Amino acid sequence: MVMQCFKYNQHFVAMMNIINLAKIQNVNGKFEKHHIIPRCWYKINNIAVDNSSANLVNLTKEQH
Repeated sequence: MVMQCFKYNQHFVAMMNIINLAKIQNVNGKFEKHHIIPRCWYKINNIAVDNSSANLVNLTKEQH
């Protein structure tokens, strides 16, 4: 899995906490689609960007 290549540190854990919370929240308002694994990572590694629902999460402006 691609996620295994990311370094597990305090920033990664904080990011995943925000993403996991956003997945279960049902909040009204404006959202931005956010790639869980950043598009730049795919481009750097010459891999097609994953735009599937498994790699996208809706974040509020504050969460993003």
